[in-house]
Amino acid sequence: MCGRLTILFLLFFCLHARADLKIHTISEQAFNGPINSVSFQQDAITTYKGYQYAVYWSANRHVAVARRSLGAASWQTLELTDYQFEVDNAHYDISLGISPLDGTIHLSFYQWSSVFNYRKSVAGLLNNPNQFAWNSSLFGPIQNGLRDARMGPTTYPRFVTEPSGKLLLLLRHGASGSGDSYLYEYDGSSAQWTQLGQLVDGLATDINAYFNGIHYDANGRLHATWVWRATPDPTTNFDLHYIYSEDDGRTWLNNSGQIVAELGRFPITQNTANTRVWNIEQNRGLINQEAQAVDKDGRVSMLMSHMPDDTPSSTDFAANRLNARVYHYLRKLNGQWQRTQLPGSSFSYDRNKIASDNHNNLYAIINREGIYKATEAQQWQDWTLVQSLTDQSLFAEVQLDRKRLATEGVLSFINISNKGRMLHLEYSDNANTKNPMIVGGGPENYIFCAFEGDYCQPPAGMRDVAFGASGQFKHQTASDGVQCSNSNFEEPIRGTVKQCYYAMDANWQQPGPTGYSLCAQEGQLCQTTGQSQIAYGANGSFHYRLSSTALPCTSSEFGDPIRGTLKQCFIKRQDIAASSSAATASISSIATLSSSSQHSSESSSANISAASSSSAGQTSSQTGNVLAGSIHKLALLCLFIALIVRPFLLGKPCKKLPAKQ
Repeated sequence: MCGRLTILFLLFFCLHARADLKIHTISEQAFNGPINSVSFQQDAITTYKGYQYAVYWSANRHVAVARRSLGAASWQTLELTDYQFEVDNAHYDISLGISPLDGTIHLSFYQWSSVFNYRKSVAGLLNNPNQFAWNSSLFGPIQNGLRDARMGPTTYPRFVTEPSGKLLLLLRHGASGSGDSYLYEYDGSSAQWTQLGQLVDGLATDINAYFNGIHYDANGRLHATWVWRATPDPTTNFDLHYIYSEDDGRTWLNNSGQIVAELGRFPITQNTANTRVWNIEQNRGLINQEAQAVDKDGRVSMLMSHMPDDTPSSTDFAANRLNARVYHYLRKLNGQWQRTQLPGSSFSYDRNKIASDNHNNLYAIINREGIYKATEAQQWQDWTLVQSLTDQSLFAEVQLDRKRLATEGVLSFINISNKGRMLHLEYSDNANTKNPMIVGGGPENYIFCAFEGDYCQPPAGMRDVAFGASGQFKHQTASDGVQCSNSNFEEPIRGTVKQCYYAMDANWQQPGPTGYSLCAQEGQLCQTTGQSQIAYGANGSFHYRLSSTALPCTSSEFGDPIRGTLKQCFIKRQDIAASSSAATASISSIATLSSSSQHSSESSSANISAASSSSAGQTSSQTGNVLAGSIHKLALLCLFIALIVRPFLLGKPCKKLPAKQ
């Protein structure tokens, strides 16, 4: 009895301990252009008191604000139709701020070295969301200043909520390559804005700071990082800088704890000593305003992309971006900085995101590639792809909900698809269970080996090597290594930086034809019982044979369907079933249990995927589980484990507890 219960537990645990990506549609009518979802929005999505809020530009060129109760699939949306943008440019983003003291939503939008645009909601909206119908009457008129005076030229509004409940706003005054940065504070108890003062003086030396972010840690310390730019040309981005404040932005200290700025007295300038934490020269393809994160203990991370140190400098920024790589810069609690290169690519101009969960694990979203994770247990040196995003048709730079990840461990983010749909994606995993099906940025069950132009040297033995990106790959079989280049593999995908990946196991199964299962590796015998259909090949190219006896899995037997590639034999599943009817009743019962559990899981997923509702102020939502295939494989793996341990467990009596004295 105990043995059977143990097997049931194993199956239940394996079926539930898995990673999960769900996709919702916020709106089918979002503006399809770079003006939606850019890296410097702070924020475009956030969580407050059980509700999630998001902002974007609608297809009608209006500011759209959406909300949903956490756990709900559908979003309510409203459009502010009294303003319509003119130019589709990524600089004209929307940023969302939260003021807990009076429960107001703050919006700043459509400004690029131009007049300031701002509006806020009615008081109490955030603190009592169920008492308000979601419509445009909730927001006041557009203001061109925070008080009475008109403000401009301004760019890059960033909101951050203070631990006290007040709201900070960071703004640039000036232009690209020559601008100042100012901090403002909103007090919800008086509903008034105050200018705290100038944080950065860039006009004095004709330069400006591009901030990666401004965020609080759990102890109330405010952190900021940036790069300098010398001219409007992004090629002149250089150096990484860091400061922090312990009085809500009034006084700022450098990495060593020395005061370097006091608002109203002296700001940061290019000549301020000891704010630089990493030297990166101009002409290195360094992108501005990429990503910053702060974990609950106060460690600061920057996710920055630029060319590797050994790549020659160039004034061609576009070419430099194609040669860029993604790096994680981490400030440890002792103030020391470390750098780790991620296995992914920067993918041209795209900027990426980083955030920390409630266990100090870090997640990086690499656009058009996937979600990477690094753990505190491994000192954030173990960056691993945990979820591919190459099949989601994401169009722009991702915006994520930092608060939800930090409090609930759910990585929640939005992005515009290439069909004008505003998507909301939710990723969660079991922190104690590593997903064995995804281990690199290449095909499933492949491990990163080399960047384009480098040499891929797999472990000893014959391995299949894949070359490409974004789900498009060319394959070769290699035992002594292979050059990772177009000339060697042929071009799998144009205009994209590619990588090489090798199969995890020399005996790893390449996908066979639909309805077939692996029978043997190349050079082995494919065993059959009765008349069976056998396929021989790889990567969609197969030769077929009917046989009632074992066949050698070789090109001499079948003919070579695809030269230069490691091949396998696959047998049609109905033939396997016909030759396996003598399974024992106990094994059949376990298989039935697995099938039932899987059916229940898939039915639940299908119900979620089919959910679609539409009512006043609500948009339709579709939720899908994109890991259905992985769940199926994991269920089979767990069934296999259960069968292995079954002989050791079945029939063993349970230990009796001693009687109460």
